[in-house]
Amino acid sequence: MKCSHCKIDFDKNSMIFQGNNAFCCNGCKNVFNLINENNLEDFYKNASNLSKINEQISYDENSFFIEKENNYEKILILIDNLHCAACVWLIEKMLLKNEGVLEININYQTKRASIEYNPNKTKAKDILNIIISLGYIPLAYNPNTTMKAKRTHIEFYSKLIVAIACVMNIMWLSIARYAGYFSSMEQSVQDIINFAEFVLCTPVLFYSASSMFKSAISALKNKILNMDCLVTFGASLVYIYSIYAMFARLSYVYFDSVAMIICFVFIGRFLEQLSYKQALENIDFLSDLLNASVNIVKNDKIEKISVTKIKKDDVIRVFLGDKILIDGTCKSLQARLNLSAITGESELVDIKQGDFIKSASVVECASFDYIANCTFQDSYINKLAKLLNKTKKSNLEKLTDKIGVYFCYAIFSIAFLCFLYNMSDIQEAIIRSVSLLIIACPCALALSAPVGNLLCLHEALKLKVLFKNSNYIENLSKIDIAVFDKTGVLTKSKLELLSQINLNNYEKSILKAILDKNNHFIASSLNEYIKDTKPSLKDLKLTQLSGLGVIAEFENDKYYLGSAKLLNNHNINANSKNETEMFFAKNDEILEHFVFSNQLNDDALELINYFKKQNIKVIMLSGDKQKPCEKIAKELQIDDLYSECLPEDKLKIIQNLSKNNKVLMVGDGINDALALKLALVSISFKNATNLALNSCDIIMLDNKLIGIKNSHLLAKRTYRLIKTNLALSFLYNIISIPLAFMGLINPLIASIFMSLSSICVILNSIRIKNYAKKIKNLK
Repeated sequence: MKCSHCKIDFDKNSMIFQGNNAFCCNGCKNVFNLINENNLEDFYKNASNLSKINEQISYDENSFFIEKENNYEKILILIDNLHCAACVWLIEKMLLKNEGVLEININYQTKRASIEYNPNKTKAKDILNIIISLGYIPLAYNPNTTMKAKRTHIEFYSKLIVAIACVMNIMWLSIARYAGYFSSMEQSVQDIINFAEFVLCTPVLFYSASSMFKSAISALKNKILNMDCLVTFGASLVYIYSIYAMFARLSYVYFDSVAMIICFVFIGRFLEQLSYKQALENIDFLSDLLNASVNIVKNDKIEKISVTKIKKDDVIRVFLGDKILIDGTCKSLQARLNLSAITGESELVDIKQGDFIKSASVVECASFDYIANCTFQDSYINKLAKLLNKTKKSNLEKLTDKIGVYFCYAIFSIAFLCFLYNMSDIQEAIIRSVSLLIIACPCALALSAPVGNLLCLHEALKLKVLFKNSNYIENLSKIDIAVFDKTGVLTKSKLELLSQINLNNYEKSILKAILDKNNHFIASSLNEYIKDTKPSLKDLKLTQLSGLGVIAEFENDKYYLGSAKLLNNHNINANSKNETEMFFAKNDEILEHFVFSNQLNDDALELINYFKKQNIKVIMLSGDKQKPCEKIAKELQIDDLYSECLPEDKLKIIQNLSKNNKVLMVGDGINDALALKLALVSISFKNATNLALNSCDIIMLDNKLIGIKNSHLLAKRTYRLIKTNLALSFLYNIISIPLAFMGLINPLIASIFMSLSSICVILNSIRIKNYAKKIKNLK
């Protein structure tokens, strides 16, 4: 049934009836009554039917990915034509009018939305119809639609090229026209220049700014003002007046101002699109999982099916290097798994029949079978992925959206008052109102943050630091707690051998042969120290003892490589130092006692001392044992540490810290991903796991800790300059708006002042480059 006001189809059972009319909500009902009470029924005759928008876009509701929980459902969509942060604000506000909508998360950078709703009060179709009625296009959230979104960049770039090309030519014509004022240019020549500017300005306004007009129209339909309303209305008014001035042969036309306004704003949009493009190129972890397949065993045959089709009690077969995607129970007699994705430590675990297998671990043996304990929806790795795909929106971003809306209302109100105040002279009223709209055009305000952030992003890249989004610059500048993972962050991934190797060449070759067939992280570290040794060519009979080590036999000799307990169990007296260690023995004789330690990463101590000087609290958060953590904490003079933490533990700790603090999290493993995602700002390294890279906000491209210090210094200076830019922009508006209101500034001067305000903001932001050079020269 169609709503009597907005003409959109809704479920009949959800309609509100009033006589012969039916409404989708109380809002439409109240507006309908208001229109009729004021005898404005012609509105429905002249207004375009909003439901026509639905006819232009066809969609299959079943093609959208909908997650079903106990009491609610969640639909994931890609909104292809989001233009600005105000679009996000508009969609959120209109959706929240639907009583069934519980929570909305829209990520403007990736254009992805997650909407939770009560299926008993509203349907996915209702949500999609609301979004479509606003003029936006909801697309199914999957890798194919993200590729489609990328193709929209082609049209965006073509509009930008048209705007820049036309503005450059208009400026040349403007120079000639302005020069003519001082050299008595003939009226016929001036007319030709004015017409040429008109021809060049028209495609800029109606082609390059077409997306701004669509956004403004959508906002106006919903009785909301946004930045696009201000820009398009002011530019259109100037354009119309300039056409009148051209035909009336008045002294001034302002086609150049129109083109410049659109071009400046469009360049600002281009800067935002750069971040969007980067976001699309990042790994979409949840989409990768949803497209994964697994091998199930049916009637002694292997069948490959989608991971989403796995049922409880299905038998799954995995091979060397496979990632476990479903929690289950081991069916084979024995297997080996790498749990580094869960614990963060290079830890291999031997499991036997009946042992529980947690998803996210990696297979480290030939193959084995296990029984699924749940569906993919309830698996550990899927719950992890869903947490990672929740978007977070900073308080400053929300505040900026509100200020932008109120700013538009204020400027339109002042311009309207200016027009009324000068009604006695219509031409003067138009000139003053247009001047006010132009000079108050939020170019300087809009450029204050993007230009500063762009320069910071560019200079950060020179320092081998990649900010995924400009919002993280502000977040990094505000931190008061820095939390570090240990292994791979504060310490190197490889262990450092403290003792010397005093083996002969023959014994080294035997040791090398054993190590080559053992992928334990201690064995791998030791193998690095004898990597130039050629392994023995003799066939070794190896026996792996879980948690102890390995025994190699040949030519009536036995070689033992492992812990003190392994040797003591075979009547070889070995004294443990309670360190990270490994013994190598032949028969009943100990050949070598290897002692290892975690090696501090370069610049770790300097970084920790820097944060302390900045009054930033430092915390170590690790999945390693207590004793190694205490040793590293003592070396780095870190007072607060948490050891033996699983991913869930790290998540809870970051949650607690974030209640009253602004937290930075630094990590590099899958086990750090939840903490990285939840922290106000997070940092990882180029050689980190894909999941950590996808979860973090900032990446150290050279894998050096000193980059964290450099990025913090740069972020603090950038944030300070941005605040200065904003102050200059507000000061500019406070001074210029009264001058335009009183008629002391005409549209030509207004456009010049508008350009100068933008130039001042840019020149002030360039100081970031000089500061970045100083950081680079610091030793």
